Amino acid sequence: MNMTLVNDYTRIAVLGNVDAGKSTLIGRFLYEMDTVKSSAMREITEESQRLGRGIDFAHLLDSFEEERVGEKTIDTTQAFCKNKKGLFIFIDVPGHDELIKNLLTGSSCADSVILVVDVRTGLDEQTKKHIAILNMLGLHNFVVAINKMDYVDFNILDFRRTKNQLTNYINKLKCHIPVFIPISAINGDNLINISGKMRWYNGLTLLSVLNRFNNWIKENLFRFSVQGVYGSDKHTIIAGRVLTGRIKKNDAVYVLPEKKAYSIKSIRVFNKSKKTAYAGESIGLILKGNIRLGRGNVICKSPFPKTGKLLRVKIFSLSKIEKHRTFIFNSLCQESKAWVSKIIKNDYTAEDSKCYCADYLVRNEIGEVEIILKNDIVYEKFSCHNQLGRFILKDNLGIVSAFGIIL
Repeated sequence: MNMTLVNDYTRIAVLGNVDAGKSTLIGRFLYEMDTVKSSAMREITEESQRLGRGIDFAHLLDSFEEERVGEKTIDTTQAFCKNKKGLFIFIDVPGHDELIKNLLTGSSCADSVILVVDVRTGLDEQTKKHIAILNMLGLHNFVVAINKMDYVDFNILDFRRTKNQLTNYINKLKCHIPVFIPISAINGDNLINISGKMRWYNGLTLLSVLNRFNNWIKENLFRFSVQGVYGSDKHTIIAGRVLTGRIKKNDAVYVLPEKKAYSIKSIRVFNKSKKTAYAGESIGLILKGNIRLGRGNVICKSPFPKTGKLLRVKIFSLSKIEKHRTFIFNSLCQESKAWVSKIIKNDYTAEDSKCYCADYLVRNEIGEVEIILKNDIVYEKFSCHNQLGRFILKDNLGIVSAFGIIL
């Protein structure tokens, strides 16, 4: 697939219990969108026959032989699906407890989320944890796919029971109420087209909901991350990626954190000019005026994202994080020394969680942290703009110690 032809994309994390049908959903979705090569279909057909099973679309996602035999995804797998409105990048993340780090990593890198729930098991402890993680990350663009409706003869009462369980728990956490879709992933019901087996359902298909998420990213405020600046005899080209929104020739823009005003003289892609660039495109910008900027700057339209040195964040620790310790803060192409000034712990999965101050976080703990940076950075709350709202912390050896979101 030629990625340079795609105007915009949506990264979709697919969460759910180990047997909820996440990989099957993605595989069947790819098949229904006619993005599966015939050679891949032959491979999964032969593999399913070798394993003595029917065709399993989950095999399109599994990367290792051990995964196919064990029937569980053991790493974060990505799959690409191009349609008329852009590109979907599905992030299939693990559902078993020992890989909670990958689950969190996949979620925090996503623009939106599909939470897959088995209609027969409904709201179990693992699903509660997934919902709590989405709430913790501030991910409001998520849809609940209530799967395996074929196992309950597409019964509306089973769907309503599971939906009500989930809604009640979501209300207790004061989360955003998502869209609920009854599906049969293995058969493709309500993925692309409305199923004739559930005539009682008059809502949206999964594709329709994902397209709505895609449009939000495209129509969001213009934000551009500067990756490099390259000079020539004629002009200076600012290379980077459009994070959200769109930009046109002659548009007024601002460079942050300095808040310098410019206008767009030209938009370049592979030495060719274009009038408009959209979210997801890697482009070169030529600005009018005396250019003073570099890697890490953010170009935007008004209203501005925030700038500053003091951040309140939520982090997931990959190693011990101690108060008063110094790290390297990275967000997009921005980098600064960072000092941890405060740590607050709480049980994010509990409905009545209590917070308390702490001196450290151990590996695989989540906490709210106050960070003081050496340099001003450009940022947004993760709930408003997840690309400008997420970051990693590295130690002095360059090893990632934590990743997090800005609150």
